Amino acid sequence: MVVFGTGKSLSANDFPADGITQRMYGVYDRSIITSSETATNPAHANPPRGTTTLLERKLISTSNGALTVSATSANALDLSHQDGWYFDFPSRSEMLLSSPDERSENILFTSVRPASDQSQCNHAPVGRFYMLDPNTGLPSSTSLGSLRQVNGQPSKLIAIPSTDQKVKLASDRSGRVAAAKPAQTQKFCEEHPEQCLTQSCAANTFAYRVIGQSADHTLCMRSFNARIGWREVPGMNTFRR
Repeated sequence: MVVFGTGKSLSANDFPADGITQRMYGVYDRSIITSSETATNPAHANPPRGTTTLLERKLISTSNGALTVSATSANALDLSHQDGWYFDFPSRSEMLLSSPDERSENILFTSVRPASDQSQCNHAPVGRFYMLDPNTGLPSSTSLGSLRQVNGQPSKLIAIPSTDQKVKLASDRSGRVAAAKPAQTQKFCEEHPEQCLTQSCAANTFAYRVIGQSADHTLCMRSFNARIGWREVPGMNTFRR
């Protein structure tokens, strides 16, 4: 998969960009196409154009700004006739301005969006911290927390609010027990316990710290890394799996 997002903030007119919806994409890299595959599905002979062959993931915001994926848009990706996935950043002028990172078969990144309260003299942009499986465009674990749906089923969070526009990820070898939930999710769960599920680090997981000027989250993730290669796409920083 070639994973990339859209956004630009080079001049004063770039951000906020009202009326423009930015997106995150995961496009299957068919770099080796056999003649039999091309004959079976001629559309695979060329890169996708537009979103016709991409599966849309629709994000739903909770009351505290965390995001889940709508159950109706969480269908399995079928690469026999689909070329990948995409989702719209849900907030006004939300966009990707920094390079994604990779940890334990997940893509992690922060988005940037205008602060909701514009009445203050200093209303710096705020962010969201995303964590998802690049192969599916869905959250692969409950590292960011889970909410209970109306039908009682768990819904994994794909993003949580963050006051930091950029963060760093580091392996946590301090030996401390990883936190059950990031601070924002913990606060929400304390206020709405009926909507939350308990979470703890399982065996054979590894602790990562998400560190920013204000952020300090601990994530429990599987203790191995995917094979990652660098895919040169003009004008983009991309990961290829």
